[in-house]
Amino acid sequence: MKRHLLATIILITFFLINCGNTITSPKQDFFGFGMNGLAVITGNTVNFFNADNNWEEVVELEFNLPSGHKSVFTMAITGLAVITGNTVNFFGFDEGSNTWNEMSNLKFNLPSGYKSVFSIGTTGLAVVTDNTINFFGFDERSNTWNEMSDLEFNLPSGYKSVFSIGTTGLAVVIGNTIKFFDGNNNWIEISDLEFTVN
Repeated sequence: MKRHLLATIILITFFLINCGNTITSPKQDFFGFGMNGLAVITGNTVNFFNADNNWEEVVELEFNLPSGHKSVFTMAITGLAVITGNTVNFFGFDEGSNTWNEMSNLKFNLPSGYKSVFSIGTTGLAVVTDNTINFFGFDERSNTWNEMSDLEFNLPSGYKSVFSIGTTGLAVVIGNTIKFFDGNNNWIEISDLEFTVN
């Protein structure tokens, strides 16, 4: 577990060192997709590439983003979450018809004043407002998003960014240091994994 987490940390740190907090260039954004994939955003189009096939493009997965989108990220390993306005819309790929379908029952309204939102675990959302992260999980029985207030996390002062790592962890960038916190253990800091970016 620690070895897998360390490999993930090194990969993310490589991207942070070479590309800054958000991996961007004037025309493209990037994010991980699935277990071995990379999504590349150019304009309003997301193209997908698979590491298992020498980074060959998976053409049938191409996704056209709605106009006015603010950001997009992976949800539940192979789904997409697209933020437009203050709403997160979710899309899943149907392999039978080779089309992306909106899952309108999952729509999530972001609170006013939110700073960022990202997925955590396989079906959770983390919403940063001020210096606090609130977590939400989707209940399929009631078809609603429920806040998991017992998981609330107060970010340390001076943080630059925060992102999920693994299925239950948080990585918080402070200065040139990345600190890691375990969601399975009351957000205790895993100090032996602290990483300094030179």
